[in-house]
Amino acid sequence: HGRLALDEEAHRQLRVEGAEVALRVAVEQRRVLILQRVLELDETFYHGGAHIFFGVYYGGRSPMFGGDFDKSEHHFARAAEINDNRLLLVDVLYAEYLARQRLDQSAFRYRLTRVIDAPADLYPEMALINGIARERAAHLLQFENDWF
Repeated sequence: HGRLALDEEAHRQLRVEGAEVALRVAVEQRRVLILQRVLELDETFYHGGAHIFFGVYYGGRSPMFGGDFDKSEHHFARAAEINDNRLLLVDVLYAEYLARQRLDQSAFRYRLTRVIDAPADLYPEMALINGIARERAAHLLQFENDWF
């Protein structure tokens, strides 16, 4: 009787976990649809945020799981262009997601050192996010030898 109770509990837990996974997939699909619509309406909205999202979305996973490095590259490039290469977060996320997935150490190092070396007043309206990007870049560089 104890084994039957354990099996029932295991099945219940699997159903709960399966429902949670299905919910996460549905939420992600909805997020993708909303941000695709943002690109259609105004790709420059909030500093090209939809392009940044898709840069991470396509660059942060292997092609076997829906990643597409060319699409990622396009979206990161467009986000950088929209911000005149002043929003340092774009370079940090490029390095963290796309360069790492591609195992491109030189792009990883180049992007992160560019962020660290950028002037503090590069984009006054986004000083806080650029400061956070600088800290993240320094943090990520500490793992360069482990990842490459």
